[in-house]
Amino acid sequence: MNPHPISAVLADVDGTLVTKEKLLTPRAIDAVNRLRDRGVVFTICSSRSPRALTRLVEPLRLTMPMAAFNGGVIVLPDLSVLDERAIPDYVVPAIVEAILGHGVEVWIYTATGWYVRSSEGARVARETFTSQSEPTVVTTFDTVAGGVIKIVGVSEDRDRIAACEAALQTTFGTQVSAARSQPYYLDVTHPTANKGTVIDRLSRYLKIPPQAIATIGDQPTDAMMFSRSGLSIAMGNASDDVRRQATHVTTSHDDEGFANAVDQFILPQAHPAGTDVMKATGQLHRLGQSLWLDNITRDLLTTGTLQHYIDDLSVTGLTSNPTIFEQAIKNSPGYDSAITTRLAAGSAGESLFFDSRSRTSPAPLTSFGRSTTAPTASTGGCRSKCHRSWRTTRPAPSPRPEAFSRPPIVRT
Repeated sequence: MNPHPISAVLADVDGTLVTKEKLLTPRAIDAVNRLRDRGVVFTICSSRSPRALTRLVEPLRLTMPMAAFNGGVIVLPDLSVLDERAIPDYVVPAIVEAILGHGVEVWIYTATGWYVRSSEGARVARETFTSQSEPTVVTTFDTVAGGVIKIVGVSEDRDRIAACEAALQTTFGTQVSAARSQPYYLDVTHPTANKGTVIDRLSRYLKIPPQAIATIGDQPTDAMMFSRSGLSIAMGNASDDVRRQATHVTTSHDDEGFANAVDQFILPQAHPAGTDVMKATGQLHRLGQSLWLDNITRDLLTTGTLQHYIDDLSVTGLTSNPTIFEQAIKNSPGYDSAITTRLAAGSAGESLFFDSRSRTSPAPLTSFGRSTTAPTASTGGCRSKCHRSWRTTRPAPSPRPEAFSRPPIVRT
């Protein structure tokens, strides 16, 4: 029993999430929804191409990055590529020759293409149905120049596939990752493009420790992620060797094995991943996008609203301009007392404006923990804009040091 709470689930697709007919059952869909309701992240890792995964996006309401080609390509649900790891060009011809030498047919995948030597080859029709895409038929793979993400050995002779797997592992060692994704498929990818490294990459992306990730699958490629995750579940249709490497074993993919695993092993240990992980704004932040709020008021600062935006919505900066500040003064009583005091002291016009604004600015600087001297789109901070005419006709009055110890950025 894994003592660590589970905040994320990474599932294989074929032989695990879908039935033998490549269908999602209502119970499987409901299981994913219940994980989401408990705040648990759910995503998939498959030997399929990115396009073949899109059929699962809508019914499962997927929003997180998905690993295709066993991790050779990481894509968002809209198929925009986050990470791509191609097999070194120099080794591709030798791999193709070695697979063909074992009497096994070869398919080649790039990030956007699927190449075969014959449309009548073994399992080509089945893959066409699954991926909803047609292969490009070539007479030689020499025409596929660079960017090869996955090479697949295909044969209905399972012993031949197993022998080819062992030979490639011996011959090419750490130059590639070679493992069966199905008894009839041998997948060859970049050495760091395997389901084990997907766990590490998902952990870094979500800021969730591997011990808090549950994995579920049925093939030797899935066993690679079993050893990296805190909780692992083998399908009942998995081989004895794969089942031995998992923490638990569920029923088969044709007997609601995925849904049963969620109910029996995962939900009892479910723990919310946190709003920053689940919300789209948090995902944008992890993708390197900085979210700035084009607004600043004293109420925003004094009521805890800004801190809520920072903690729960990944806001990293504030920006303001005279129009926004004028509206803040006009529509909020938060400035009345300070303005009255400054007016009585003889402050007026631009001097009153900049003095009021400078007294508002230190609070967000403390919240963001950054200096205003050099905020950027990626780091965040606090920016204050002034009208262009104030820069060209006369200098803006400097805030008093005791009111604003760091100089404001003036951006037009």
